[in-house]
Amino acid sequence: MCVEGSSRKGPCNTHCVCSAGQWSCCRRRQEITAMNAGDREAFFRAFLTMTTQEPHRTRHRALLTLHRTLFDGRIHEQGQFLPWHRWYLLQVENILRQINCSVTLPYFDWSTHSHSPWSAPVWLTTHAGGNGNCSASGSQRCCIQTGRFSTSQGWRKSNGECLKREFDGTLPDMPAVALLLATPVAEFSRFETTLRGPLHDGPHCAFGGDMCSTYAAEDPVFNLHHAFIDALWYRWQSKSPAHLMAYFSYRSTRLTSVTGSTATVRHYYNNHQLPGGINICYEEPESTGPIVVSSPSAASTMSSQSVVTAAQQAMSRLSTSSIKAIPRSPYTSLAKRSKSLGLFHVSAAERAKMIQYDRAIRPQVSASKCVRALPTALDRHVGFRVEAVASGAKPTCKVRREAEP
Repeated sequence: MCVEGSSRKGPCNTHCVCSAGQWSCCRRRQEITAMNAGDREAFFRAFLTMTTQEPHRTRHRALLTLHRTLFDGRIHEQGQFLPWHRWYLLQVENILRQINCSVTLPYFDWSTHSHSPWSAPVWLTTHAGGNGNCSASGSQRCCIQTGRFSTSQGWRKSNGECLKREFDGTLPDMPAVALLLATPVAEFSRFETTLRGPLHDGPHCAFGGDMCSTYAAEDPVFNLHHAFIDALWYRWQSKSPAHLMAYFSYRSTRLTSVTGSTATVRHYYNNHQLPGGINICYEEPESTGPIVVSSPSAASTMSSQSVVTAAQQAMSRLSTSSIKAIPRSPYTSLAKRSKSLGLFHVSAAERAKMIQYDRAIRPQVSASKCVRALPTALDRHVGFRVEAVASGAKPTCKVRREAEP
């Protein structure tokens, strides 16, 4: 027996909570910049082992081949996208846990770095490595130059080529994510299309290189990005039993080309009841880790990173009209990411919907028109006055008067 509501650390770094007199344990997935250094290093070491050493490499490469083969098909359409990739992430995580049972897949909340995404700590040499050298030519164009996944360290993709990235533009911000999560349960199709289009498809080609190709799953960041997409679905599902069961729980469609499996999409709609008795929980950070405001190698970081988490929590309590009233800097729109829409073969009709839904979560009030636009480096990093939102202050914008001619 245990005390109702009490918690403890379980085996293999699981988190256990006492419910109805029994311990219920889940695999903890954490935001990568908020993980402690030991957990983060354990993840990258396990990932490197998975991609370079047998028998793990063969199992992982089978998953890479499957994703590449199915890339142009149903796995990127509404009926399969979310549960299929939830299945995929679980397979990758299971391999990692065979190497080190304390490891889980982290997620990368890039919305906390919206207006300076390429300075996020995830791109450090000690993490996933940085941008590619796109001034090079031929097969060396856009190869990443540093870090454990660069060819200088002996790491290559499954086809023997270097890992490539080509950073471009800015990413959807925290208010955009808050607006997505505020989507009513009766509008699942809108929620999913917004999540799949502006928040999934767009960033793929913002990261560029292999992430903007059928070889996307070869980049370690693919897993961090997709874990964030899954975390957003998980958060939306956690709002109520109706949110949890929306759409997929009633469907018996087989997961596309999951060899030797009778799994259907409804087997993967609930992260707490995955096949094999697996329970996944996404942890929201108490702080977002260091917010780098210049470059990944710079020593200067913000000391008030917890403000970012406080702002996220504050927006979860706001109405959609209040979120839309927050003065914000514009980020790169989905309409300008034709590469992404082409990569995922989005139909003309769905493209129009995605762009419409993207407009609905984009800034409605431009911060640049306000007298006090974005006074701090952290404000400019995230694209809005983050401390004001975190404090619960009502968003205001005193419009700057034009100078007399």
